[in-house]
Order: sequence, then C-alpha cells, then structure tokens
Amino acid sequence: DPAVRFGLKQKNANLDQTLGCYGIGAGAYIVGPVIGPSSLRGTVGYAGDAFLHPIPYLLPSLPSLGMNISDRVNTTSLRLGEYEEFVKSALDPYLAARDAYYQYQKSRVMILKDQARGE
Repeated sequence: DPAVRFGLKQKNANLDQTLGCYGIGAGAYIVGPVIGPSSLRGTVGYAGDAFLHPIPYLLPSLPSLGMNISDRVNTTSLRLGEYEEFVKSALDPYLAARDAYYQYQKSRVMILKDQARGE
C-alpha cells in the first residue's frame, strides 16, 4: 500500500458512509435486484463507487463485469442460509430487514466518524 509510506492509515469506507459522515440522510429504503438492500444514499454511493473503482478503467468492460459478478456470487455463497434463518425468526421480514440495514449503516457511519476524529 503506497499510502503507508506517507503515514496514511487505510480506511475501509465507501461513498455511502462518507456522505453519511457529512450529514446526508439515508433516505428511502430500496431493495434492488442487483445491489440488494440499500437506501437512496446507498444507491447514489454505489453508483459513485463504481465510477471511482480503478478496475473498469484498466480492463475492458467484459473482464471487469466478470470480476464484479464473481465477487458478488462469492459474497452471496458465503451467506447461504442466513436469509432463511432471518425470515424464520422475524415477525415481519421486510421491516426487520429494513431496520437491520439502517442500524448497520448507522454503525458504519459512526465508526468512520470515530476514525476521522482519531479515536
């Protein structure tokens, strides 16, 4: 990591979290067929992250698309069974998923804010 030579610490953050740190609200809850559960801010962040990722600029679009699809399939395959267990345990799965998503995003924004303050 070249940034280490300059004394910079690595932060695992995305544009959704960065926008949240600047006080932009999450907005409506959205469930998309490709990106899954998200918020309006998360969807904008996802699109922004896609433009900021270097791989599509370095590789032709077909290999880049293949890498994104394989990453998504790999991430999903590691979570098989989680959704079924979640649905079984929730009275209203949609509301439970929405609340869990918002709590998760809020905690990630708070972690990023704490890192920015140096805590």
